Amino acid sequence: MLRALKHLLGGGTAGGPRSGTGPQSDRSLEVAAAALLLESANADDHVHTFEHTAIAQALATHFRLDATGVEEVLARAERERREAIDLHGFSAVLVRGLDERQRLGLLEVIWRVILSDGQLTADESILARKLGNLLDLRPEDVAVAVRRARGEAAPRT
Repeated sequence: MLRALKHLLGGGTAGGPRSGTGPQSDRSLEVAAAALLLESANADDHVHTFEHTAIAQALATHFRLDATGVEEVLARAERERREAIDLHGFSAVLVRGLDERQRLGLLEVIWRVILSDGQLTADESILARKLGNLLDLRPEDVAVAVRRARGEAAPRT
């Protein structure tokens, strides 16, 4: 899953998200992505250890963060997520900072986190579809991301 995230999000290459490791970095992309991933893990009101681990590993892999950096990003994202009145601020940062392919990759990871416990609640489904809209993704692309998250082959066009 982590290699897929790195590939889908562009692996931090030129034009991709910042690594967030510089001293002047405010890590806004990392925090925004982490906040949406944490929100997706919390959608069913129960965060499993494996969901938290998957989120931490995805952040470490994509943004090239060490364990301390991951924990800092997760702590900040959790604080900001709890204080936010909605998710628009996080998604706006991501829409500005990530290209469409990267946002689609992030949505696929969000769906993988949601589906990782083997159950899909109505609240989780609604949230994930809302995030697709907030990330400015087309419904047909969201459907492909969902199928890929489920391990299904996407239809050929």
